Amino acid sequence: MLRKMRNSLRRVVYTMKEFPGQDEVSLRIPNEGKIVKLKIANLFTDYSTELRQRITELVGEEGLKVEVFGDAVS
Repeated sequence: MLRKMRNSLRRVVYTMKEFPGQDEVSLRIPNEGKIVKLKIANLFTDYSTELRQRITELVGEEGLKVEVFGDAVS
């Protein structure tokens, strides 16, 4: 199970790197009934509909939550 989780995490990070930008990324990973918060150094993305779709394909709709901090830019 740990190997599967690691592979999933790698795929998510790799996918986000395909969409470079200025949006900060923070991951919350379930582990033995707890949530581990993970900030990956130097990982910034350009959140978009396409990126959301790609991540959702990897983690499911319930596995993705997007939070907006600060002023949103139109």
